Amino acid sequence: MTLSFPPLQFGPTVRDTFVAIAIHFKGILVIAALPYLLSLIIFVAEDLYLAKFYTGVQATAVHSVAAFITQFLIFSVFAVNLHRLMLLNDSAKEPRMDDQALDRYWIYIKRLLTVTLLSLPLWGVVLVVSMGLGTWFDFWPQVALTIVALLLSFILLSRFTFVLSASGVDAPYSLMDSWRALAGVHLKVASIYVTVMLPAFLILIGFAAYLNVYAPPIILTGEEIKHYQLSLSYWIWAPVGLMLLFLMQALLVTAISICFYHRTGWRPGAERVDF
Repeated sequence: MTLSFPPLQFGPTVRDTFVAIAIHFKGILVIAALPYLLSLIIFVAEDLYLAKFYTGVQATAVHSVAAFITQFLIFSVFAVNLHRLMLLNDSAKEPRMDDQALDRYWIYIKRLLTVTLLSLPLWGVVLVVSMGLGTWFDFWPQVALTIVALLLSFILLSRFTFVLSASGVDAPYSLMDSWRALAGVHLKVASIYVTVMLPAFLILIGFAAYLNVYAPPIILTGEEIKHYQLSLSYWIWAPVGLMLLFLMQALLVTAISICFYHRTGWRPGAERVDF
C-alpha cells in the first residue's frame, strides 16, 4: 500500500518556523526560564569542579553526567513544553509536575534516548576520528570523515523526530510511524532543521570568536580553567553562549513541530494520525 502524506515545502516551513518563534516569543521565555537557569548552574558547577579536581578520567565522567542531565533531563522538559506551545498553544505558565506531565516527560526522554542510541554506530566513527585513533588518515581526511559521519547521523536522527512532537501532545506514535511519514522527504527535513538553526549557530561561533575564547572544559585543563574563570570573558560566555544554545534548540524543536503538523495532518484533539 502506498502511503499518502501532505507535501512538505522547504521555504514555507522555514518561514513558518521563524514566524512561530516571533509570535510565541514571550511563551518561549517562560518555558525556557527554569531549564536555562538549571543548565547554567550545571555548566558553571562542572567547570568549577574540573578546575579543582581535574583528571582525564574524571573529566570524561563529569562531562557525561552533566551532558545527560542537561541534554536529556532538563532539555526534555523544555522541549516537551515547547512542542505543546507550538502545537496546542499551551504556554505552560503553570507548573507541569502533575502525574500526566511527569509521564509525558518520561516518554519523551525514553524516545529521545532511543533515537540517540540508533545513531551510536555513526557517532562512534566521529569519536574514533576526533580522538585521532584513525592515525592512518591525514588531518583533512579525518575532518572530512567527521563531517560525513555527523551529516549521516543527523539525517538518520531526522527520520525519527516526529515521535518527539507526538510525545509532547500525548499522541500515540511509533518510531516506524515517523520513519514512514518522512519517507522521501527526510533530506528536505534535515535541510530544514539545519537551515533554521544556522543563524543562531553562526551568531554563537561569531560571539566565541569575538571573545577569542573556547567553551571550557572541552579544550582547557584544570589550571587553564582556573585562570580562564578569573577573566570577564568567561562570565560573559557562560550565560550568553548558553542562551544562544537554547535559541538553537528552540528553533529546532519548533521546526520539528511544524514539520509534524504539516506532514502528518495531525491537529489538536486528534489522538493519532491514521495512515
